Amino acid sequence: MASGQARTEEVSEEVGYAFLTAAVAGNETAIAAAVDSEPSVVNYGGGSFDGTALHAAARNGHKNVVVVLLHAHATVDAKNSDGSTPLHLAAYKGHNEVADVLLSANAAVGARDSTDWTPLHSAVGNGYKKVAHALLRAGAPVGAQNSDGWTPLHSAAGNGHKGLVDVLLRARAAVNAHDLGGSTPLHLAVYIGHKEVADALLRAQAAVDARNADGLTPLHLAAFNGHKEVADVLLRAGAAVDAVDDDNRTALRVAAKSKHLDVVRLLLEWRAVPHAIRPSLALAGQSTTYKQLRDAFDDTVPKTKQQLESARAAWLAAADATNTNVVAAHPTDQALVALQAACDNFVAAPDGEANEAASHAGGDPLEDFEGATREAAIGHGGDKANELRNRTASRPPIPPATDLPPSAGGGGCATPPPPFASPSSVPTATATASHAPLSAGAGCSAATPAGLPAPPTAPAAGSTAPRQPPAAAS
Repeated sequence: MASGQARTEEVSEEVGYAFLTAAVAGNETAIAAAVDSEPSVVNYGGGSFDGTALHAAARNGHKNVVVVLLHAHATVDAKNSDGSTPLHLAAYKGHNEVADVLLSANAAVGARDSTDWTPLHSAVGNGYKKVAHALLRAGAPVGAQNSDGWTPLHSAAGNGHKGLVDVLLRARAAVNAHDLGGSTPLHLAVYIGHKEVADALLRAQAAVDARNADGLTPLHLAAFNGHKEVADVLLRAGAAVDAVDDDNRTALRVAAKSKHLDVVRLLLEWRAVPHAIRPSLALAGQSTTYKQLRDAFDDTVPKTKQQLESARAAWLAAADATNTNVVAAHPTDQALVALQAACDNFVAAPDGEANEAASHAGGDPLEDFEGATREAAIGHGGDKANELRNRTASRPPIPPATDLPPSAGGGGCATPPPPFASPSSVPTATATASHAPLSAGAGCSAATPAGLPAPPTAPAAGSTAPRQPPAAAS
């Protein structure tokens, strides 16, 4: 029997089943009548259902039922069979109003399930910004690590949620945290091919040449999966083009072995050393693939040192990193950071409230903040807008960054599988909660080149299999 559930002998199975069914359906009237006539049913957990009625209502987004149950003294931090609390389930499904109610009832914001996932891990991994904000305002531990060593930033980065990555960085998330396999959030973003996330992490001072347990840098992983545009970002950010892993393999060797010709050309343009990697003439005569690879080595013209320096300088000047570099712990300070970032992007703005002026740079900068937090930011905003207007009056506006979709490269995996499982259907009251994001990329259908490990397959929902990039490539 999971923690916080009533003993099944205290409530008949028939009554308990009807009660849990009503919670799943969101039948507020039936729930209220049941707890009024038989109060002990409120924490019933039995039969084929996993968890209590509060779990079912939270998972299905029934705010009013959650309120009734809490008023009837339901155990707010009851755990189901995998250790998830109702707050875990509300966060996993993105039910921000339910999360707010549970937090107001003093739900444990840092509760851990059986694999040490917190509600924040689930919210950011699935892209739920409002829930993440609510959890952070309530003091969610931004550096909590699950059983695989993942922090919430690993979860957000691995799933490509740039907006959540920005939120976590402002909340002082450790950009270079390592999981049990030595991977940083940058490793995960690069491995899957999330260019925008990789760029954001690098601008927040992520270590571009961080090495995991196998000595693999992010550039090795980009080369392995053929993510040319991600590799280009890494190189512009200063990645060492000839860094070697624990088996003395460079990114060029990995890309060549994987037959990602566009990545091979890119690395050669960045002056990667081709020693002992270029296919022999005899081998090129035996295979079209090897001939194309040899041609790539022969035809690619390396950039000059001046061209490389110019490319790196252009990356540094491409966008203002204020939005990810400024750290603000208090919600009002976070709102002011968002306001300042918007104000920084305009040259002149009409008189009026600060958020109206900033909207000329693209929308309401305070859209993620509500109530007293928003009012406090607006209250301070008028003076801040005048100050920023004077400071930026002579500066041209910063152009928005151009974000291109990740490239799959010239072969191998067209879309590498994500490091999470993907539920096949929306969880019901009888389903075991999974922390897997609700969306996932396709698996690897292409044959893995000889000598290279296949990318990891997505574990089944609820699985505790390690979620990390592959071992070293041959």
